[in-house]
Order: sequence, then structure tokens, then C-alpha cells
Amino acid sequence: MFAQIVSLAFQREGYAVRYEQMPWRRALADMEQGLLDGSPGWSITEERAAKFLYSDPVLMARDALFFLKSRPVEFQADEQIKGRLLGATAGYFYGPLIQQYEAQNLIRVDRAPNDEASLRKLLLGRVDAVLMNREAGLHLLATRFSIEERAQVEVARRDISAKTSHLLMSRAKTGVTGKLAAFNQGLAGLHHAGEIQRILGDRPAITLPRR
Repeated sequence: MFAQIVSLAFQREGYAVRYEQMPWRRALADMEQGLLDGSPGWSITEERAAKFLYSDPVLMARDALFFLKSRPVEFQADEQIKGRLLGATAGYFYGPLIQQYEAQNLIRVDRAPNDEASLRKLLLGRVDAVLMNREAGLHLLATRFSIEERAQVEVARRDISAKTSHLLMSRAKTGVTGKLAAFNQGLAGLHHAGEIQRILGDRPAITLPRR
């Protein structure tokens, strides 16, 4: 969905987008070396902001707790996750609460190479819950897991964090600044035309940033 919005925004400004699937670490390394123009779906962190360019906000990214119905994890207050072992994906930032609690040893975080691996650890009972982008987790469950497996998993209603999600672009590649300006203009055009809201439809897990 994010990739669809990126393609449409660029298309409005006369650019065609080609995607190449790769691990996130390689995507960042290739962008830093100027081998890629950009990569979609990133939140802003101080470290990344020093190395890359960011687009205007595209969507609100909401991280949530996925847990087993047989081993429910209450999350109506922050303190309820203290002492828990939480699955996560290496390299992802899940917001200030998780960062603070992990630094203070109030939670333990078991990082896997990708979201699917974390969910499979959950099904095996190796973690109490999994931290994951709400929409990405629901999509993974729908496409990579059986009906029986999906039926075992529930998602907390309260978000762990909510942050803007952006197109990240290389500082090292020639011409990227102009492409980024074109993308932002195309994105504004999509908003004005109501196209992004049409793409999102009634999906409750995704919201638009305030403009």
C-alpha cells in the first residue's frame, strides 16, 4: 500500500518507479552509497536523519502488541508490559516507551531477522507478545499463516506507538533532491484529489497524518 502511494505520487510528476526487494539493512547501505534512490515506509530517527533525506509524511505508522488468545497480554496502561519478553524485528524503532523500558531493563526484547519469524516465535510460545506495525502484522497473518494459526493470535487495541512514516531517500545520489521535491508535490496532489483516502478505504489500522 505504501509502495502504491509512492508510485502514484511519482507518476503524477512524470516518474516511473521500479522496486527491488531486499533486506532493510542492504536497502540502507545501498542508499548510503548512492546505489538506490530511496526506500518507502520509514519513521524518522536522529541517526537516519543524519544520513538520508525524508519526504513529507505519507501515513501514520502504528505499532501494536500481537499476542496469543490463550496467553492474553493486557495493555491498557504502560506498566502492564513490565517484566514481559517481547518479540521484535532487529533494527526497528518501536517508539520511546519501548526504548525507555528496554534501557531500564523493565522488559526483555527478543529480536528476530523479520516480522514473520517473530510471529512464529509467538505461536511457539517463546515470547509473551510481539511488537509489530499493526497493518503489516495483519497483512502477514492473512498471507503467510494458516487459518488455524491466525485464529490463535489477537492484537491489542491500544497502540504501543504512533509515528509518521516517510519515503527515505539517498543523500549520495545525484538528482535525488529534485526527485524528492517532485514526490512531495505529487503526494500533495494525491491528498488534494482524495486518492490516498480512496486507497486506504475503511482500513482501521491505517490513518493519515494531519496536514
